[in-house]
Amino acid sequence: MLTRRGFAAQEEAKLKLALKELQSLKDLCAQLTLEREENERELLESKKNLKSELTSLFQENTKIQHERDTRPT
Repeated sequence: MLTRRGFAAQEEAKLKLALKELQSLKDLCAQLTLEREENERELLESKKNLKSELTSLFQENTKIQHERDTRPT
């Protein structure tokens, strides 16, 4: 049978363990948030580059079509 002090010590140990676990999860959450933000920045940069490349290809295609259509037969 546990005494009051023993019970209190046991509960305190549980609380300390829960606090360590909470801090660990909080740190993991912060790390994952930073990684997500970095991935979002990379995605936006990739999207910007792809849009630029698509625009360039479209312009090149338009130019080629125009040259083809205006070529004397």
